Amino acid sequence: MIGNDVEAPDAPDAPVTSPVATSRALVTSLASLCAVFFVAVIVLSIVAVNQRDARQSADADRHRVEDVASLLTTRLLSYDSARIDDTKAPVLALAAGKFRDDYERSFPGLKELLVGTKATQTGKVQEIYVSSIDGNSAHAIVIASIDHTGVGGRTSRPDAYLKLSLVKVGGAWKVDDVADLNFSQAAAGGSPSTAPTTTTVPGK
Repeated sequence: MIGNDVEAPDAPDAPVTSPVATSRALVTSLASLCAVFFVAVIVLSIVAVNQRDARQSADADRHRVEDVASLLTTRLLSYDSARIDDTKAPVLALAAGKFRDDYERSFPGLKELLVGTKATQTGKVQEIYVSSIDGNSAHAIVIASIDHTGVGGRTSRPDAYLKLSLVKVGGAWKVDDVADLNFSQAAAGGSPSTAPTTTTVPGK
């Protein structure tokens, strides 16, 4: 019998991968990973720049609101009855809406009263608190000190509180409402409020 003498055919050899092909595949994979990483870096950089620009814009807006609130308060609380007309234009330059209308309407009466009492006053801003800015509107609380002189003598106040509402008009912040927050002292029978409203006299 020849069955035991016949050798089984050899198994086919396993395919051999060329080193060059392996190298090319590795390079292709690395290139793909680098491309993905590069795109991710670009996207993150754009996001970071946008966030930085948004923060800078918000900070700039907050500083402008603070500046306008401080300047308007100083102009509103400071006057000399001998040159009372000089105070009107600087206040109106920072005013808009309801506050501008009320101030223009009330100015003749304020002028007559201040001249009659020979009033002179200096207001100095001590602190400003700006709330979150919502688009084209903002609110600020201003604490100011006031020194007032007139026919009735001299009075001082270290903590007059004002609430200012601001709106953005033509890219610039303006004050469109001023509210006197010194209600508690008036209710308690303390000294009259020296903070202005649109219908009362600053310092009176």
